[in-house]
Amino acid sequence: DKDAETVFGLLIYSLERLYRVVEKPARATDEWDLVKQDLIELGRPQQQTSYKLTVTQRLVTVYDCLLPTRKRQ
Repeated sequence: DKDAETVFGLLIYSLERLYRVVEKPARATDEWDLVKQDLIELGRPQQQTSYKLTVTQRLVTVYDCLLPTRKRQ
């Protein structure tokens, strides 16, 4: 289905952009290996949506490198 391919392509593009933006701060906080693995998990088409939501929640709440600069500990 062409629409599904387009949506998947946009997802991969967005994850790649996030990957590039977060790499430096994640390395600085020693979180890179975990963040990278979570981003890879989000890009896997065979993963269940519920699992991807769990991973997204973890990205938002756990990783210091993804907080705005003024909120980092």
